[in-house]
Amino acid sequence: MIRIVKPWCTKWVQPAAQNRVSSDIPKSLYIAWELGDESLFTSRLAEIAVKAQMEGDILVFKDSSSSNPHPKGINLEVEDHLDPPDILDLIYEIRKAVIEKMMAPLNADLEARAKYTPYCANS
Repeated sequence: MIRIVKPWCTKWVQPAAQNRVSSDIPKSLYIAWELGDESLFTSRLAEIAVKAQMEGDILVFKDSSSSNPHPKGINLEVEDHLDPPDILDLIYEIRKAVIEKMMAPLNADLEARAKYTPYCANS
């Protein structure tokens, strides 16, 4: 099917890449996936992974722009336009890796302090 619509792909991907409205970010990820635009796919995936927030057990994509039509966010767990099928797992992995990198200096400092700082022990 994609080879049939290939001549029009750039006409569809270009607006998807330029659109910055938060509700269209997951949709443009889907467009990039379906049409094979790796650059747009990776940029949208990174944007979603960084801006998404956990609200309880639900992953919600929020954008702080003033033009946001969904101020409460978009529930990514039920978003229709989110592919490939394992994309949520990938988003969780990216988020975990980012948090681990951010925490690495703090963990290293804490480990160094625990190793070299005298502490009281039970006799």
